[in-house]
Amino acid sequence: MTAPDPTLSSLTRALDNLPGIGQRQAERLAEWLMYRGQSEAGALASVLATLPTLARCDQCNRLVAGASCTRCERDHDLLVVTESEADARQIREAVNDVSFYVLHGVLSPASNLGPAQLQLDRAVARILTSPSTVMVLADSVEGRATGEYLNRRCERQSPIVGVQEFIQSRQQSNAQTSEPESRS
Repeated sequence: MTAPDPTLSSLTRALDNLPGIGQRQAERLAEWLMYRGQSEAGALASVLATLPTLARCDQCNRLVAGASCTRCERDHDLLVVTESEADARQIREAVNDVSFYVLHGVLSPASNLGPAQLQLDRAVARILTSPSTVMVLADSVEGRATGEYLNRRCERQSPIVGVQEFIQSRQQSNAQTSEPESRS
């Protein structure tokens, strides 16, 4: 019996540590990358090599390559705190007049994600600079706990809602303000 390839084993272990990837899927991905997806592996390695050079934007907490974030050029009165980039993108497609702060996760003791790992002190500092804030977080124990934690730290009672609920309420509000007043 031959020993497993050390590079394949190392790649499998690295992929297995990613969220949502189990041991069997990590093995399949590692084998594919090493033996069939060499051009994709090169592109992936190139992108991964740039990650340490990125910094977090003070306004939105997203990773940026330069000194400033082009997504934060216009500051709106309403700050929307989201759990993920995907949530912010979904809201941005439907609503344009808000600013974002992306947490990149929620408090989760089971996943070893606490306030320090999520850098919630940065979120608190950003929330305190905004006149109005809405927490658009998953309707889960972790999402609500994260919203409540931020509200306590900021001494505010910002609403905690889901993505679809926020989009619908914002669109209804915008539709009502754009309707001409009826005459009696």
